[in-house]
Formats: sequence, structure tokens, C-alpha cells
Amino acid sequence: MKIDIKDLKEQVTNLDFSAKPEEIGFNGEAVFDGLIKVSVEVHDMSESFRVIGRVSARVTLDCGRCLKKFKLKMEPKFDIVHVKESSEEEGEIPPGETDELAMEGDIIDIGEDVRQTILLELPINPVCGKKCKGLCQTCGADLNKKKCGCDEPALNKPFAGIKNILKKKK
Repeated sequence: MKIDIKDLKEQVTNLDFSAKPEEIGFNGEAVFDGLIKVSVEVHDMSESFRVIGRVSARVTLDCGRCLKKFKLKMEPKFDIVHVKESSEEEGEIPPGETDELAMEGDIIDIGEDVRQTILLELPINPVCGKKCKGLCQTCGADLNKKKCGCDEPALNKPFAGIKNILKKKK
């Protein structure tokens, strides 16, 4: 996903890209369903280029509660400024030490920008739905399908130990 700034003819240019996950550096972090699509708007600001983009991807994840696979549609956005490399003048902050990224030559490679945007959007603890009940901690039954016969674990009853102390006192 490379943009040649010599090809930009207007102040604002719209471009669309699509790529296989492995082409932008994904090697098993997530299972993608099809191509990763990216639409960008490139703003030419003479010595820098602002790239505003939207990523569109579908990912298959495992639910952290019931362990079933589910699909998640992702459409994260990013907004990054790429700065042309120039000789640094005294007192000037180098591009690598700000929120701006340095460009090498006349090419803006947004592949890593897209990869990092997707990684930040992936849920840490994926859940198939808000109402997912998960698995029974005792027998492992899927509580979304049926209620098992197990008692609720003591973890859900923080004062269960008091019941035993009261029985001993009687």
C-alpha cells in the first residue's frame, strides 16, 4: 500500500487499496475473511502529507466466554502525517520525535499504518455478544444452550464462607 507523491495532482486525492493480510505484515495475529480494504484521503501540505483513512476488514475470532468462533466487522479510522525528510536545522525537532512519520523519498507506505490501526482495534477479550453466558466453570456446559445442574461456584458468592461459620456456631 504505497502512495507515490509524484502522482498526486490535486491538493486532496482519494485513493482505494486492497491487500491480503500477509502483504501488510499479518502472520497469524488474526484470521481475516478476505481482503483488507482501505480508502484514504491524501492532503498535500507542501512539506508534509496528511493521510486520513478508513480500513474495512472482517475477522474471525474465538469468544473469550463460550469459545465459539464469531465474525467481527472492523472499520477503524486513522489520521497520520508523513513528513518529507529534510536537512534538520538547528532547534528543529526531527520528525521521528513527534506524532509525524518521516518519509523516505517520494513514497508513502501506509501498510504499517493500516496494520497498527487494525491491531489497536482488535478486542483484547473478544465476546460473541453482550448476552453471552459462557461456559459453566464446573462442568464446562455451554450456558447459552442450557442451564446445567451444577451449583453456582463460590466465586460468585463472596460471603458463602460465612454460612459455614454460622452453622458451626449453632
